[in-house]
Amino acid sequence: MIAKAKHNPKYQSIISNVIRRSLDAYTRVFVVRCDLRFPLETTEAEFDPKAISRFINSLKAKINADLQRKEHAWKRVLSCEVRYVWVREFGDVNGKKHYHVLLFFNKDVYHSLGYYEQAGGNLFSMINEAWCSAIKLPVFSFGALAHFPRQGRFYLDGNNPANDDQVDRLMIHASYLAKHITKRYGDGERSIGSSLV
Repeated sequence: MIAKAKHNPKYQSIISNVIRRSLDAYTRVFVVRCDLRFPLETTEAEFDPKAISRFINSLKAKINADLQRKEHAWKRVLSCEVRYVWVREFGDVNGKKHYHVLLFFNKDVYHSLGYYEQAGGNLFSMINEAWCSAIKLPVFSFGALAHFPRQGRFYLDGNNPANDDQVDRLMIHASYLAKHITKRYGDGERSIGSSLV
């Protein structure tokens, strides 16, 4: 008997296409994986399917405002269209809904998350603030709900001969987002979203 595939090939294709489009737009790309969680105690936001869309919109607005500040300070025009893939999952132990997200940035503008201790103005704080805003909770109390895995940062460089290896490494890591287990298909909510649409 042939075992069922562990990963969703459609999801893998979506991730691959977002990677390709990101490299088409920017030669150098900084990719961040983050996990967006809800508080342990159940909140209304956990049942709101629009929370992830609010997160993406909030993050884009924060990036655009930050680009304007940087353009003024750096005296040049900057570009950073945020590309993304997110998947909705449920914990295999506690059943809590959460999201795994890949975020793609122009590395010539954003090359790291920044210092976690910094009060603002870096990617780390903008992502935390965007998630707390999306689920309508104060960032000073719930900023830790956005989690950044230790091995969740990747650098792609279309001019580097080793870029195919970098993309392969990212795809191996991103296969975690495409796994079937912990997904709930067909419950009326999307299990994946991306910047492709």
